[in-house]
Amino acid sequence: MVRVANTLTTRADLRTEDDRDQGRTWDLQHPLMLAFASWDNYGGHPRSIVMPDASIMTGYYARYFKEHATVNEDIVSHCLDWNVPDHWPPVTQ
Repeated sequence: MVRVANTLTTRADLRTEDDRDQGRTWDLQHPLMLAFASWDNYGGHPRSIVMPDASIMTGYYARYFKEHATVNEDIVSHCLDWNVPDHWPPVTQ
């Protein structure tokens, strides 16, 4: 099981963590960085679905520009099509 989320301290990046016990605990030491979502921590709310080919499609929003006075004019949506790497996370003893 994997989860896709923003970090707890900042909403600037989009990362995923893995578990080995059906979601009871998460491996926070080996996250995958999927995207840098925003320069000013405005973004996030990722949603993911598993595609028929087993890839994962993750959508999120981000504020990429700071030129506009109103925030809504700077917000863009983005989708990532990604796969969980074969040997991730590393097996630790």
